[in-house]
Amino acid sequence: MIPPRTAWVPDWALIRTRFLELRRHRPLVIAMIGGNLGILLIMITAISVMHAVHPDVAPAGGGSRFTSFVFLMLATGVITAMFLGAIVGSEDLSSKFFRALVTTGRSRLALYLARLPAGLALLAAVIIPTYAVAVGCAVTLLPSRSFEYYYAFSSSTKAPGIHVILAAGGWLLLQLIVVYAITLAISALVGSEAPAVMIATLLVLADLVLTTVMHSHVLWSWLRFVDIEWILWGMRPHFPGIATCCGTLTGLSFSMPGWEQLLALVVWLVVPLGLGAYRSITRDA
Repeated sequence: MIPPRTAWVPDWALIRTRFLELRRHRPLVIAMIGGNLGILLIMITAISVMHAVHPDVAPAGGGSRFTSFVFLMLATGVITAMFLGAIVGSEDLSSKFFRALVTTGRSRLALYLARLPAGLALLAAVIIPTYAVAVGCAVTLLPSRSFEYYYAFSSSTKAPGIHVILAAGGWLLLQLIVVYAITLAISALVGSEAPAVMIATLLVLADLVLTTVMHSHVLWSWLRFVDIEWILWGMRPHFPGIATCCGTLTGLSFSMPGWEQLLALVVWLVVPLGLGAYRSITRDA
């Protein structure tokens, strides 16, 4: 039997310790809550005030508003996941604690892998309640029947169904998990927070450019296998009123077979995490 301290699979105690270390970073936790829940509440409040002043403005409920909330959470969540991954991936090195952890005899691979579920637990602890608030507003703050009739938007002013809520939540979490994992791997690879955030930001921008190029030049469509945004957008569920929220994006052809999407997603996760693990194992203590 492999002794617990030398096992390469992190045990629950190690993951819990990592999570508690992150939770004690109060500025980080406050920034995550303010950057996600705070911004969502500001948006909901602004819409409610505008609706109270101008009744022709739709209230903060219904399918179309729910779609707007999800994409707002996607934008703020990606930034949060990026910075969280950069901090978690290089925390031991930046705090000069890496040598002390190695001298305990624990597997370096276990120390590295424990960062993934610990950071995801903290990210979920912020994103899931924020998403619950978005769902609650979309379901309860519905437009009146006269508003639906006048604007003929009955399909997007109705409350989103349970299948839409679950699918949208899963799709949102999937994207944040991918961003967090890739940024964590980059941070572990370079050993510093700032370069990791810079590299991850450049990857996001390059991904946007690549998506535009593939849409403009059909002959380059084979590049869809290396475009993570293309892959994740192709996995999106049907959102109510998405045409009013995403505009020209609905005109893109993101069709890919399911097995290609799954394979490309696995490669995007395994390769960066594998490089980060190799660097963590071979790094001088």
